[in-house]
Amino acid sequence: MVITAQQLWRDYDRKQLPLSASEILTREGYGCVEKYVYYNGEAGTDGCTRIFAKLYLPKNAAAAVVVMDDVQNGVESFDPLPFLKKNLAVIVPDYAGETDRHERFTIYPRSLGYANYFRDPACVRAVPESVKRSCRYVWTTVALRSVTLAESLGFAKIAVFGSREGGHQIYKTAIIENAVSCGAVMYSGTIIDEPETPDNVFLSYKAALDNAGYCPHLKAPILIQTPSNEQNSSLDYMSGLYAGAAAGKAFLSIAPRAVDGIEEERIEQTALFFERVFDGVPMPGAPTVKARGSDGSLYIDAAVDSGQEIAAVELFVARAQTVGAYRNWRSQQKEKVGTDEYLSRVEVFSASLPVYAFVNVVYKSGIILSSEVLSVIPAALGVKASPLVQKRLVYDQSGGVTEWVGKELALAPGPFAILGVTSADNRLSTFALADERYKGGPGLSLQLTAYSFIEQSLTFSVTSSRGFTRFECERKLSPGDNWQKLTFSHSDFRSQFGTPDGWNEVIIFEIKGGSKFLINSMLWI
Repeated sequence: MVITAQQLWRDYDRKQLPLSASEILTREGYGCVEKYVYYNGEAGTDGCTRIFAKLYLPKNAAAAVVVMDDVQNGVESFDPLPFLKKNLAVIVPDYAGETDRHERFTIYPRSLGYANYFRDPACVRAVPESVKRSCRYVWTTVALRSVTLAESLGFAKIAVFGSREGGHQIYKTAIIENAVSCGAVMYSGTIIDEPETPDNVFLSYKAALDNAGYCPHLKAPILIQTPSNEQNSSLDYMSGLYAGAAAGKAFLSIAPRAVDGIEEERIEQTALFFERVFDGVPMPGAPTVKARGSDGSLYIDAAVDSGQEIAAVELFVARAQTVGAYRNWRSQQKEKVGTDEYLSRVEVFSASLPVYAFVNVVYKSGIILSSEVLSVIPAALGVKASPLVQKRLVYDQSGGVTEWVGKELALAPGPFAILGVTSADNRLSTFALADERYKGGPGLSLQLTAYSFIEQSLTFSVTSSRGFTRFECERKLSPGDNWQKLTFSHSDFRSQFGTPDGWNEVIIFEIKGGSKFLINSMLWI
């Protein structure tokens, strides 16, 4: 039985088989040479894997990046430009295997057919009798053989980058392979949910393939990037990976008040991180947060590294919600108490429920580093709860965009030059209704002031804490010379399961339109 990551990879030799690389297409593109290639991967009992990859090779590139994109994406969908701008070669292997969607793909022998994602997408949740018969083991060998390909092309400096399912292979590659200079992941939280009654097979799987078994042994520095509200609630897990990593080998970067859509900004940061490592430029020290109680109040102490020029320091706090996907992260007022230190008094409304916090440091270089996510029960520190005052006004435009989650949030003018919040993809969501201070009670209705530039129907939805069920309703907005008031009862939202029992169980409120709309205010009446 395999019980450690080291035991799983102890006898693996990525150079044992010849690459036997063959080019099937070469052309100019992106200001560099583009190539389609096949090369040998993991051998099965009935043959050898032929890995398919797309290469982007700038002239005089000094380093290369192996990209393990999300398993559902084809090699053509990855945008290499952020890396090419840093004069980095890019190698994007396919590891999902056979599919009808793409003209070219990696060919696994029949004995390794369990690595064909599109033939059986459930493979990502499978726990086989042997960890070596897991798709994730085979996918990691694809990453390792791609490192070998990079070496064969003459690159001595090699980075590895993975997104979502592809990121799980990066944690492994960064400890297995001495040739890797650095790595980065985006999203890529837990591999598989733990069964209620784990058996020896599952425990072996967790020990040998789960990311937590790799981070304490990282050989190369790795940048771990995640949105604060990813729907698989992986923030706490990824914070734990960072906290458990070998000293100085991991950096955490959290996109606050975000569910997804962090790709563009964070891939730019990834390219900058790789460039710094390759050039030997040190990263700033990671920020830290600590909680303490004093005179019955809760205080957060934050420490940052000001050795490199800082553009902003932000402290984010959430209360009570143990499910990470639905935490209402709010920017917290703080006071600078030293060159590198900040202090914030955090109001507590329930001493027995957790308070969460993290600090983000935005450096002028473009690097954004986060602290570990702090979780504390106030009562354990002698903190007493303050009286809870329910607030009728949930949001108005004077609060900017901080109550909302969306793509490229902005305030835009509507009738009478009054501002409202909007987003680039015409979708807005907020976690404010789950906040203790803003929860709706019996007999209340939620009123929104909204405006649309064209006639359209907006879909409004709420997600209930009872089974995380989503309920929807539609309202029509007509353009005109004034704002419209829309009023909702909890019973207006419906699904196949009926209606929510009340506003008090709503943990997320979402609005989706087909065209631009503005929200000016939201309050209980």
